[in-house]
Amino acid sequence: MGLRIFVAITPSARSLARLGKLVVAYRARSSADSVRWIPSLNWHVTLSFLGNIDGTRVESVARAVDQARDGRGALSLRPRYLGGFPRRKPRVMACALDPTPRLERLVERIRTALDEGGFEADDKPFRPHVTVGRLTKARAPVLASDVSHARILFDKVSVFRSETLSSGARYEALHEFPLVREES
Repeated sequence: MGLRIFVAITPSARSLARLGKLVVAYRARSSADSVRWIPSLNWHVTLSFLGNIDGTRVESVARAVDQARDGRGALSLRPRYLGGFPRRKPRVMACALDPTPRLERLVERIRTALDEGGFEADDKPFRPHVTVGRLTKARAPVLASDVSHARILFDKVSVFRSETLSSGARYEALHEFPLVREES
């Protein structure tokens, strides 16, 4: 069957706490009873989804990701809004992020490295967001909240394994790479 694999960046501990406060404040202002909220430890921005791959190929994915990262330090991204995503026909609650040229280059390098490694990397347009909840009712009313005053730092890129359980998805980081390269 294989392992369900994706590549993502994850927020730093401080940014995770900051984003958590924004979500708590949003939840207090909204009647979001039609949302199944996701634990903050599962928050990330997916850069490339590979789907099911043979477990023996995970090391090749990790090598491609390691070579593709730029090592220039954490990515600082500005949220656009917290609310339904995508805006038309939302399926999830998310913190939508403004893409930066550096983030877009990172995504392109990772997808190219994966493609060159024989993997079918995502060809969907990249729309950076952190999913914080899943809508449980079709077309549930979703309020948007302006969170553009915040900055979120993403300090590592990881290769994740995803398992779908009845209680929701469970993610396991199989390989983590800091966005700052260590001196050797």
